[in-house]
Amino acid sequence: MAPAPNDPHNTLCGTFQNFQQRPSDDHYRSIYFPPNETRPRFIWLLWTGTRGGQFPDSDDLARYVAGQASGRLRLEEYHGPNRSYSNFVVIQHDDNMFSNRQPANRCLLRMIGAEADRWLGDYVAHGYKYLYSDDPDAYDAADQDLVTDDFPLIALDLDTTSLGPIVAYLKWRAQTELHAFPF
Repeated sequence: MAPAPNDPHNTLCGTFQNFQQRPSDDHYRSIYFPPNETRPRFIWLLWTGTRGGQFPDSDDLARYVAGQASGRLRLEEYHGPNRSYSNFVVIQHDDNMFSNRQPANRCLLRMIGAEADRWLGDYVAHGYKYLYSDDPDAYDAADQDLVTDDFPLIALDLDTTSLGPIVAYLKWRAQTELHAFPF
C-alpha cells in the first residue's frame, strides 16, 4: 500500500537523499517548516559549542526563524500511536510571532489541519541525542565523561522518522492547549 500524500515520511523522503553530505562537522540536519510553502524540508543548521554543550548558531538560525527565536516547544515523548521515542527535539519559532504579524504556517496547516492556524511564521526542528528522562548510566561509553549535573546537549541529525513525532506533538499541542496555554 502506498503512503498517503500527507504521510510525514512521504513528505520528506524525496529530499533526504540530497542531505547526506555534511557541509562541515558543525552542521546538523534539521527540519525547516517555511510559512509560505506546503512542504517542510531538510536544512543544514550550523551549531556552536563542544560535544555536551552544543547549541544552534544564532546567526545561522536567524536565516530561517524571523524575530526572536524561542525554543519553548520541546518534544521528549511521542504523542501519536503508542511507540517509544529516543531523541529530544526542540522546535524553534519566533517568540513574537503575533506582534510581528507572522503568517500562518502553510506546511503545518497542510499536515495538521485547521488546528495549525495558531502556528505562525517559520519553524525549525533540531535534535539532541538523549532525552532528559534517560538514565545517565545508559549513555554511550563515549558520552559517560559528559555526565555532570547538567543534561548533555549532543547535537543529532534529524531524519525522515523525526517528522511524524514532530507533527503529532504540534497537533496535540494545538488541540489540547489552544485555549489554556497559548504558548
